[in-house]
Amino acid sequence: MEMVKLDGISVSYGKNKVLDNFSISLEVGKAYVIEGANGIGKTTLIKILGLLHKPDKGRIEFLGRELSNKRYIYDRIRKDYIGVISQDFALIFDSTVYENIALALHAIKCKRKEIRQRIMDIAEIMEITHLLNKYPSQLSGGECQKVAIARGLVKKPKLLLADEATSSLDKASKNKFIEIITKYALEGNTVVLVTHESEDDKYEGFCKIKIN
Repeated sequence: MEMVKLDGISVSYGKNKVLDNFSISLEVGKAYVIEGANGIGKTTLIKILGLLHKPDKGRIEFLGRELSNKRYIYDRIRKDYIGVISQDFALIFDSTVYENIALALHAIKCKRKEIRQRIMDIAEIMEITHLLNKYPSQLSGGECQKVAIARGLVKKPKLLLADEATSSLDKASKNKFIEIITKYALEGNTVVLVTHESEDDKYEGFCKIKIN
């Protein structure tokens, strides 16, 4: 079963064409890695998959249904089905770690008791329980990265998109993250990871996406 399908997608920024008639199908239960040099369109592809950017041309299908170009459709699908982990963390610095993670759950209107349980569960998995009452300014880059990952996973999205989500992690934490998202995909979700580490054998079980 296809989670998302892009058909004939083209995106330009001014005279710079980033994606040109690009097509791909991503299946449920699989993990993908987008590899390639900087500037070839990896982040743009993540934005298209995450419904954060509308293509200039082409069709997008999500769970077998073609999406219209209306903003409210994009917003609803993104809120209910998609989780994004940004390489720049995108944390709110005047909110605690707990509050940052909770934002994703408030968006889908979880009840307070469920919010707390989900946050405690993902904090334990990411080994950040001791950081929940701290602020992002008190954390290291690697700790901020773990918080961003926790926020991306906590609402249990059907499609998880991670843009260079391991760049600030040490080797052990990177390996654990790969283990977590591989298992997450096998549970019936779809994971897409952007990386510049094209020769790293830890992505051996991932389907490769090449952008030329």
